[in-house]
Amino acid sequence: MRTPGRLLVLTSHRSYAYCVIDGADLHLDAPAVWVIVEHDYARKAWAHVSEWFTDTASDIAAYRERAEILTEIGRTPRWAGALNLG
Repeated sequence: MRTPGRLLVLTSHRSYAYCVIDGADLHLDAPAVWVIVEHDYARKAWAHVSEWFTDTASDIAAYRERAEILTEIGRTPRWAGALNLG
């Protein structure tokens, strides 16, 4: 990574693993997506953000379904606000 101080965090998992875009690439139409695992590694995992979206689409659908179920039983998770539960 060239400019980690300006990176864009796409996802966070338990505050130790992240999918990010390098700050130096934010001006690009299709920047690469990196995976950073605290105290372990940082590696380019997807060549283009569109590949990341394609690979994670099923995860997003599963999270949406989980948020809807939890909301129905009165236990709306904090992260549900980031999803369109329409």
